[in-house]
Amino acid sequence: LDSLLEGGLQEGLYVLGAITGAGKTTLALQIGDNVAKGGTDVIIFSLEMGRKELMAKSVSRITYELDKDYSRTTPGIMSGRRYKSYTTRDKEVIEEAWRKYSEYAGRIYIHPGVGDMSPSSMKATVEAHIKLSDCKHPLVIIDYLQITSSEEDRLTDKQRIDRAVIYIKQMSRDLRLPVL
Repeated sequence: LDSLLEGGLQEGLYVLGAITGAGKTTLALQIGDNVAKGGTDVIIFSLEMGRKELMAKSVSRITYELDKDYSRTTPGIMSGRRYKSYTTRDKEVIEEAWRKYSEYAGRIYIHPGVGDMSPSSMKATVEAHIKLSDCKHPLVIIDYLQITSSEEDRLTDKQRIDRAVIYIKQMSRDLRLPVL
């Protein structure tokens, strides 16, 4: 992907589009995980999934990378009840996946969709992060754009999304960072 993008994600807005269930969130998380592994902060605004589910998606992917015969799905990672039926090897792979995830998880900041998730509130959050951290150009991931809130109640869905895109592009330019 870095090669196709001639050096990776640069300042700008990148949009992943596909049908429901195609893996857009999973791909975005994998990109975010790799960016965090490289030492850059990743700010995730998740308007659909909670913090634990997003973390479990990453850990699930890592279990597959470690040992595909003992990999576990996101629900398999999240549900403690299932652990009773897991073999020792299952548990070892999950434990190792969590350890690997924890090596870079400190650079991932997940903001679940609670309360105001308007583009302006996202920008304020990113600005505060930049001010308080050593990372001046984090990767921002918004999952997903269609359910961002708006300050204006009378907009159609299309108008709301158009305005959100314009505002997010402007945020990307103003703060000189990539937004996925």
